[in-house]
Amino acid sequence: VFLLVLLDLPGLLFFSTYTLLVLFWAEIYHQ
Repeated sequence: VFLLVLLDLPGLLFFSTYTLLVLFWAEIYHQ
């Protein structure tokens, strides 16, 4: 289980960072 979480952690980190970037870009684009 620990190994699965360890493998999934970089993907989760990348996904959250990508989501933040998209939201940030959308905010700038609308202004």
